Amino acid sequence: MNRLKKITALLLMLVLTAALFAVPATAEEKLVTQEFPDLMLTLQLPEDTIVLTQNTSLLSEDWTLAGIEDPSKAIEEYKSVGVVAELVTTDLVHHVRLIKGVTDKTESVFTFNDYTKEELDEYFASLAATDSEYVAMTCQAYPHEQTTYFVLDTKALEGKTPTPFREIVWGTIVNGYTTGFSIYAEDGVISDEQIAFAEDLVNTSRFTELLERPTTTYSPTEIIITLVFTLGLVALMVGFLMWSILRRRRMKEDAKAYAEQITSFRKAQQEPNHTPHEVAAVFANRTEHNDAAIMTFAKYQAYFHRPVNLIYYLLISLTGLLICLVSNDEWWILLVMLGVFGYCLYYIINLPTKIGNRIREVFRKMPNRTAVFTFFENDFRLSGIQAPSLYPYAQITEVREHGDYFYLYFGEETTYYLRKDQFTLGSADEFARFMHGKMGKKFKGYKNRKHR
Repeated sequence: MNRLKKITALLLMLVLTAALFAVPATAEEKLVTQEFPDLMLTLQLPEDTIVLTQNTSLLSEDWTLAGIEDPSKAIEEYKSVGVVAELVTTDLVHHVRLIKGVTDKTESVFTFNDYTKEELDEYFASLAATDSEYVAMTCQAYPHEQTTYFVLDTKALEGKTPTPFREIVWGTIVNGYTTGFSIYAEDGVISDEQIAFAEDLVNTSRFTELLERPTTTYSPTEIIITLVFTLGLVALMVGFLMWSILRRRRMKEDAKAYAEQITSFRKAQQEPNHTPHEVAAVFANRTEHNDAAIMTFAKYQAYFHRPVNLIYYLLISLTGLLICLVSNDEWWILLVMLGVFGYCLYYIINLPTKIGNRIREVFRKMPNRTAVFTFFENDFRLSGIQAPSLYPYAQITEVREHGDYFYLYFGEETTYYLRKDQFTLGSADEFARFMHGKMGKKFKGYKNRKHR
C-alpha cells in the first residue's frame, strides 16, 4: 500500500512538472540597438518600436501604424522643431520624440561635462525661469552615465489655456548641440508608465563619440586678411588724426599771418595822411542769403568742402557694416558695430541740415540777408548784412567756386555767398579770373581752361 502511494506521488509530481513547463512563461521583451548618426547616439528600443523620421516615405504604412493621419504635416513639424525621430510603440501608448537643437548658446556651452554642479544648477534654473501667466515650469538635474541631463516639466495652468497640455523633456548638451527626449500630452495627462518608458530610453542612451571643445583656428589666408584689414583701419584712423593735427597747425599759422596783414591794413587806414577810398570799383554783387542759398551752401560744405571728413566717416561706417556681415562674434560686438554704422550713416545724412540750422541762427541776428560786395583793386567793401566795412583780400582765407555760387571764407566760422548771376558790375567769368589772380592756390574750383 505504501509503495502504491509513493508511485502515485511520483506520477503526480511528474504531471505537475509537465504542466508547469506546458504553461508558457511571459517572455522578456526583446530590445534592439538603434543608431542615430546625426546625434552620435544609440538607443535600446523594443524590437517592434516604430521609428519615424524626416526621411520616412509618405507612403510608408508606419505612419498609419503610429496613428498619424497626415504624414506630410508631421514631417513639416519635425523639420520646424528639430525632431530627429519619433519613437512609437505598437500599442500607441508611448510617443517619444528625439530632438536635436543647435544654437549659439549650445555651441558656447558645448558640453555639460565641463560644468560644475553649481553652474549646472544655475543653468537649469534659467531654463525654468518664465514670466508667463499661462504655464508653470520646473527643471532639475537627471544623472546619466556619460553626462548630466535635465528634466524640464512644463504644465499649462488650469483655465489659462485652451488645452491643459503638459510636456516633459529630458535633455543634455554634448558636442555643441542639445539632445532631447520629449513626451507630450494635449490633455495634460502623462502616466507614470509613459515617464518610465522615456526614462528607460534616456538611461540606455549612449553617445558614440564625445568631442573635445573646439579651439578657434584660423587659416593663413584668414590671418593675412585680418591683419591687412586691422592695419588698414588703424592706418586710416591714425592718418586722419595726423591730418587733423597738421591742418589745425596750418590754420593757426595762417590765422597769425592773416592777423598781421589785417592789423597793418587797419593801422594804415588810421594814419593821419590816409586818404579816403576813391579807387573805382572793378566788381559789384548783391546776393540774398536766403534759406535756399543757405541750404545749397550747407550741402556743399557737408559733402564737397572737406571731402576727407566724409570719406573717413563713410569708410568707418562701411567697415562696421562689413564686420557685421562676415563676423561670427558675440551678439554685443555685432550690436556695437551696427551702432557705429547707424551713427555714421545718420551723421552723413543729417550733416547738411545741421550746418544749415547753425547758419540760419547766425543770419537771423543780422539786419537783413542781402550782402552787397564792392571789389576794388586792392581791397573790397562788404555792407548790407552789416555796417559797411573795408577789408583787405588777406581777410579772405579761401574762395570756392561751385555750381551757381562763389563762396568767400572768412576763416572757418564765417562764409559769404556770391551768386554768379547777381553781378551788377563785371561778370562771373571775369570775377573768377580776378580772384584766382588774388588768391592763387586758395581759390578752389577755378577752371583754368575755361577762364583763359
